[in-house]
Amino acid sequence: MSLSHSIEQHSVSRSWLAALIQKYWLLVLVVMLSGTFGMYVVLQVFFTDIYESNTRLLVKVGRENVETPSTVRNGQVFSQGVRSADINSEVQIMSSTVLYEKVVARLGSDRFKSVLPGPVSWVDYPKYIAKRIAREAKQAYREVLFALNLEKRVTPEQDAVLRLVDGIKVEPVKDSDILILKVRTPSPVLCLDVAETLLAIYMEQRTAIRRTSGGSKFFEVKLQEANSRMGALQGLRANIRNRWCVSAPEEQRNSYLRQAAVLETEIGQNEGELVRLRSQT
Repeated sequence: MSLSHSIEQHSVSRSWLAALIQKYWLLVLVVMLSGTFGMYVVLQVFFTDIYESNTRLLVKVGRENVETPSTVRNGQVFSQGVRSADINSEVQIMSSTVLYEKVVARLGSDRFKSVLPGPVSWVDYPKYIAKRIAREAKQAYREVLFALNLEKRVTPEQDAVLRLVDGIKVEPVKDSDILILKVRTPSPVLCLDVAETLLAIYMEQRTAIRRTSGGSKFFEVKLQEANSRMGALQGLRANIRNRWCVSAPEEQRNSYLRQAAVLETEIGQNEGELVRLRSQT
């Protein structure tokens, strides 16, 4: 009894749904098409095309920055590579706002202004006009916020730095010594220029940070000591040569060895002659 009742309810529900679709299919189709078209308009008008560049950077630090040198484990050489602390330090250096300010200063703040490209054909005019109206409305809204002290007005340079803070991301690759630099800007050319300039400034900053004044002074002192010791040894060698009249040590040594060999030969012959004479007497 209950099974037949549930089957009848299911049949009634399907029949009701089919009748509803036949009656309101046009309304459903219009709603779907309107939603799709509205979403397309919103994406084209209120959202800007963003380009992204990915740069992979291999990080290697000097041996003096490694806690333990290469060791031998189970008969094999083991090296721990770059520490995670070093990787995180490189990430923080590359993510520094100071570097972004230098990038803006080198490229110019005008490069970061959001310029709306003009229409190429008549098909682009509606899209261009809609974007222009949306930008004007957004700028008017921001001016109201500035007037009410609800938002702080920033300079073009500060605005460019804020854009870089939002558009640049540095993250390490797990279990490796590689960093990935992601740059997102509305312009593909600007995207590549920012990545190239940031890496150049990063390498300059990294060299300055990794270079320690104490290490440089240590090697300078050691170099001076080595030069002084070399000068003293050269003076001692000159004195020995002057005292013993040594001009060509290698040649004179060979000559003395030949003379010593001749003398030993003569001594041997003389001793043999003495033995022969004694035997005759």
